Amino acid sequence: MMYYKISRSLFFSLLCFGGITSLHAQNNTNTRNAISGYVTSFEDGFSIPKVSVSVQWEDYTVSTDKRGKYTIEAVKGSVLIFSASGRELKKVLVKYPQHNVTLRLLNKNPKSLKAQRIPPQTTDKSSTSKDAKAPINEWHIVSSEEIASTYTSVDLTDLLTDLDPSFQSNINTLSDASDFTTSAHLRGLGQDHFLVLLHGARLPVPAVTDVFAGTVSGVLAPDMNGIPLAALERIDFLKGGDASTRYGSGAIAGVIDLRLKEETDRLSLSVFTGSYPEGRANSEQTEYTPGTLTTGDRSQYTPARAYQKTVDHGNYLSNGGDGQTSKINANYGIPFSDDDGKKTGFANFTLSHMHQGRTNRTGTYSGKVRYLDDPEQDELFIKASGGRDRFGIVLGRVAFQNTGLFVNLENKLYHDHDVVFYAFGGLNVNQGTTTGFYRLPSQDDRVNKDLFPLGYLPELHTSIINRITTTGLRSTLGMWDMDLSYTYGASTYDLEVKNSLNRSMGDRSLLEFEVGSFKTSQHTFRFNFAQEFPILDGFQLSIGSDYKIDYYTISKGEEASYTDYTIIDTINIKDHTIGKKKVESWLGGSQLYPGIRPDNEVAKQRNGASFYATGTLNLTKKWTASSAVRYTHFSDLAGIITGSLGVSYDLSKELSIQTSWNTGFKAPSLQQMHYSVSIDHGDSDREETPSNTSSLARLIGIDKLRPERSIGFDIGFTYQPIEIKRLRIVVKGFTTHLSDRIIQTGDFVKVEDPTSSSQKEINQILEQSNLNRLNFFTNAVDLRSAGLEVSLSYKLPLYDRSGLHFRMGYSYIDNYVVKVHYPSIIGESETRRGNFYTQRARVSTEEVQARNKGLLNISYHLGGFSALLKNSFYGALTANHESSGYKSSQRGLRLSSQSVQDLALSYTFSENVFKISVGANNLFNTKPNQLPSEKTREGRIPYLSVQQGFMGRFVFMKLDLNLGT
Repeated sequence: MMYYKISRSLFFSLLCFGGITSLHAQNNTNTRNAISGYVTSFEDGFSIPKVSVSVQWEDYTVSTDKRGKYTIEAVKGSVLIFSASGRELKKVLVKYPQHNVTLRLLNKNPKSLKAQRIPPQTTDKSSTSKDAKAPINEWHIVSSEEIASTYTSVDLTDLLTDLDPSFQSNINTLSDASDFTTSAHLRGLGQDHFLVLLHGARLPVPAVTDVFAGTVSGVLAPDMNGIPLAALERIDFLKGGDASTRYGSGAIAGVIDLRLKEETDRLSLSVFTGSYPEGRANSEQTEYTPGTLTTGDRSQYTPARAYQKTVDHGNYLSNGGDGQTSKINANYGIPFSDDDGKKTGFANFTLSHMHQGRTNRTGTYSGKVRYLDDPEQDELFIKASGGRDRFGIVLGRVAFQNTGLFVNLENKLYHDHDVVFYAFGGLNVNQGTTTGFYRLPSQDDRVNKDLFPLGYLPELHTSIINRITTTGLRSTLGMWDMDLSYTYGASTYDLEVKNSLNRSMGDRSLLEFEVGSFKTSQHTFRFNFAQEFPILDGFQLSIGSDYKIDYYTISKGEEASYTDYTIIDTINIKDHTIGKKKVESWLGGSQLYPGIRPDNEVAKQRNGASFYATGTLNLTKKWTASSAVRYTHFSDLAGIITGSLGVSYDLSKELSIQTSWNTGFKAPSLQQMHYSVSIDHGDSDREETPSNTSSLARLIGIDKLRPERSIGFDIGFTYQPIEIKRLRIVVKGFTTHLSDRIIQTGDFVKVEDPTSSSQKEINQILEQSNLNRLNFFTNAVDLRSAGLEVSLSYKLPLYDRSGLHFRMGYSYIDNYVVKVHYPSIIGESETRRGNFYTQRARVSTEEVQARNKGLLNISYHLGGFSALLKNSFYGALTANHESSGYKSSQRGLRLSSQSVQDLALSYTFSENVFKISVGANNLFNTKPNQLPSEKTREGRIPYLSVQQGFMGRFVFMKLDLNLGT
């Protein structure tokens, strides 16, 4: 089967592009003309000599003379590429006989012309220099051209998954508030082991702790998809190696830096729409409004009533499939000038809005609904209620609306002094809805049949606000380049449950509950100094420091959202007695997401300071060495020292070899240290996750959280032949040993008639706490991750205005749990050890990601026409989601390898002013293996969430409009 899928991909590629090439041969009738102009400096307007000017897809290059003038032959509609050492790369569409171009200094410092691709506020000035012989951990740049050309990608995580073989992502589903974030992995490590930056500043992590993540519970990842692709100029990758030394906590696997646009005098508009055709958008259901307390003092009661309800979950077209998505983006830049008309800076703005409807790939519920002991009566009830689909769940993407504003600004403050003020940041607001499991009328502990005769599907509504702002100054102090900045980042989650009830309130239950809120924020002050010294072939040094203040807050919900009124004599709300004690088995708190209790509220703060130094020394023309060291100290943790060493050697002008050794760390987050929750599962089954800092954690033998530590080694080579200028091959091997990885443990459980002293002690602790189950966050796992990355890029020009671009990638990543650290109270019992670190947790670390991943992206252009075919191959994997029918002691479902194809076609009109694109992701509607029927939770969960997804084919159309120069 695997060979059939690969053959299908290759055959489709050859068929598509063979026909396109034939079409090209019949249209090669373009006339070449002389194009000329001047190239000047953005900063001071002076002419720039020796600028390389070439025609894209052609081996034809000229240089500007001492006046900055160039003349080159090109076809109207082709693209000119301007490049110079130390300056930005610029591409210009040929519209007129003359095109004048300005180029910006990459390091923003006119005193140095050495090309700097490193973002401001990073710690190493030289390691990404275009001219420097970079060690193995060089920046990989995803250009604006690549971002624009990969137009089958809906979100940023989709784009990175399509472009990088060692980056993988998948959606969360049936995971409560975690449904609104996408789980991502880099080099086999989780999303809390790589950093996502915006212009060098850390994006805020979500305030909600992800306890359903695919790899390890408790991980935290910023909302990458909240950053619109329209706002990005490029994406910079720095993987492994010394990333942790440069950036501190959490950069063990690497860094992804999102660079905002600097373009001016150009208005760019885009409209995107798409959906999954196989889905059902709308359905009519009979719903019941439960009784409500209508007056301010809640003493008056309005009884329930029935009505017809259209359930669309954000899908606005009844016959348009589901997951209906629409995006609108606008980008515009304004230049700043001094009194003499010379440019001094810019301000670029991006406004975005996205609407996404829910998708649902659930199966038909096959279990009992109302009458558990009478199947015939139960079937009659189901038929009279509208069929089995009436009692289903929603399995797939959530519904939400997302609005964002992003700004990138900088301006030279003084004409005679090199002082630049910069500011950038963004605000993102997300309003979303997700659901849980259907509460069936047979579940008396959860359903009041007087209010919900057919049961109900509870909904979790979220209001998420993420924001980040950075302001700073860049200047020179003597021979040193100086950068001072301040960054504020924050994330807020306000949660509300609707279409639910508190069973313990009887007939007086509320319908909607404010269940609480979470907030994180961080203040970062940073300074950095960098200088190049004339030692040997050049020595570049950066030193600096940053100081961080972190805050974490959990706020309680309203009283009815968490209170169990069956354990008190009367129900008393605002001094009005509205009910009597009922049945003790009725569950208290709001269904789906119980409210946060007052004793779970948190308000914590942590301070941290870091000092670092990085250096790069060109020993000879072929040898380059680099090193870095960082010291970090947090107010609640011991000091940490990390460092790295790297060496590169140029075997020839075409081939270079690089290697590096490094150490890194990830400090425990405030969420992992202080998160706590209590859940009543019914039938006298009460579970609690106390904070790691609680006395209960110490009592059961859980130590205070400490930083995770890593040791890594990288080796690889880069091959770029002179004869084939557009070919580049990069091969990298790596290994990382991660010690004391933080996990959320399995349950400490009560056992009847315990025989061992350890189990008797566990039983005693649980009984004293009035609990049946306990779990904690703790340092428990040592992990080894090893892998190989291969990437190949080749551009093949065909004729004057056409060409092919091949991008291939492959990664093999193997994760292995080396050791599990069990607390002494566990003893030697295999059962207790299996409960502490479950088979599900081990599989989710070692096998939930495909070890093998391959990419083959082929793009073709002919005049205004272009086509893109993407082939993605995912190897076999094993998955065991908590919501599936597999127990935590089981390995889960083995999923076979798969290949997925995306296709997009576009045409550009009116000299790049207007562009229309159409296409389909997952063209052949490929889906992973279904769960065995006995593991689908009575038919409701046929698929598990994995990297290749289970939504099926997605069709789309995109319109782009560009106005200005």
